[in-house]
Amino acid sequence: MLVFKASPGTVSGVRFTPDGCGLVTGAYPDVTLWDVTGAPKSVRQFNSDGHATPVVVSPCGRFLAHWGNCLRLFDLTDPGEQPVAQLAIGRLTMIAFAPDGYEFAAPGFTPRRWAVPSWEVIRSAPPPAGGPAGSPFCTGAIVYTPDGRHIAVSFAVMNSAGTRYNSHVRLFDRATGARTADLGTTFGHAHPTQIAFSPDGALVAGNFGPVLGVVSAADGKEVARVKAGAKHVTGLAFTPNGSKLVAVSNDARVRVFDTRTWTETAGYEWKIGPLRCVAVAPDGLRMAAGSGRGKVVVWDVDAWRGFTRTGPSPRCRGRR
Repeated sequence: MLVFKASPGTVSGVRFTPDGCGLVTGAYPDVTLWDVTGAPKSVRQFNSDGHATPVVVSPCGRFLAHWGNCLRLFDLTDPGEQPVAQLAIGRLTMIAFAPDGYEFAAPGFTPRRWAVPSWEVIRSAPPPAGGPAGSPFCTGAIVYTPDGRHIAVSFAVMNSAGTRYNSHVRLFDRATGARTADLGTTFGHAHPTQIAFSPDGALVAGNFGPVLGVVSAADGKEVARVKAGAKHVTGLAFTPNGSKLVAVSNDARVRVFDTRTWTETAGYEWKIGPLRCVAVAPDGLRMAAGSGRGKVVVWDVDAWRGFTRTGPSPRCRGRR
């Protein structure tokens, strides 16, 4: 287990590099790339120019994206300090690279997309007029489906009676930009700011206040409604084999749920402060969480009961 101080402020985003050897932390005043093959070592820092949330790394490990006062993208193979692209768009809670690495997206009424590595805008179908039951607004969550064919974005949509906004996850075709599905949910008044697909693409999970809500990606039917403590859920991630869903809240506890029974099968209080984000390494062997006190914890999931290896150990393990 590694515990280290990553920032004087809140760590609002954590993301492993594809090889599992590095960890990116998003915080203010800096976004930092850490070597976590041994004692944590800062490799590079990028001025966040504002609250650095969220942070993502491209599937090939070459590009780093973060949002501060604007959206900035850096080439990790280039030691220069200047971003390769800088996009003036509003405040974000999620950004995403496509699984094939050739596209990057941010949420909007229709997903805003750019080609990688030219960063040219990808034109798509114009947004439809209105919504199925009122005037929707985007709540900031976005993710590609595991097969890369669709993009999911979270919305709040007024109900037919005009009395409240309901949470929806809308799917857009990547090839055309057209909306292909609208998954309505009934998990309460809090709209998701984080969503995630299960690795097989069958499920969509989101944070609905203190509730983890899970629906079928095929028809939007409710699969699970899990109370993840008394505080609001701030981060969630599936394990690579899809057997677990990991969540953190505005408390100090990491909660692990079995995706067959949706019962909490493991949990631990790391005592680093209220947790803001969580990530699972691509090989499933480690996890990381960041806190509101600027601390980060990285731990081996092999040490937890109920976890199994999902792939070979990364090459960097030999350097530990």
